[in-house]
Amino acid sequence: MEVLSSRIGQVEYRSEETLWFEEGLYGFEHLKRFILVQGGSETFFHYLVSLDDPQVVFVVCDPKAVVPDYVLSIQKREYDELGVKDPVQLLTFVIATIPDRVEDMTVNMLGPVLVNAENFKGRQVIDQNPDYATKHRVFAAKEAAMATAG
Repeated sequence: MEVLSSRIGQVEYRSEETLWFEEGLYGFEHLKRFILVQGGSETFFHYLVSLDDPQVVFVVCDPKAVVPDYVLSIQKREYDELGVKDPVQLLTFVIATIPDRVEDMTVNMLGPVLVNAENFKGRQVIDQNPDYATKHRVFAAKEAAMATAG
């Protein structure tokens, strides 16, 4: 199958790879079907493309790419609602906001997007960790991690 998005062009996908978000994403509750498109070997960013409205594309990444010691902190019911029996089934992403000045890029660490890799159910949740924010600066975090490591 194919989907055409003005943001990333034409993308081929298999229907069985469709991610189902029963409740949609925050602010986009009417959009239920998405695909995850890999961003390429040069980047840790990917695209979450709505099949219900292909003009809606979220830039996402693994939160550990921004905060290496990231630990997901959610209620057990969140795992249950996704049908997660083993934590290795769970893919976790954070949504990026990329302004004109790329160095001001932020990610929403407080509202991660979870996907069960086995049944393709997805859900956006609220992380219970009080240290996370909706506008977590990407490059400030990367610089701090590099300074600590080096």
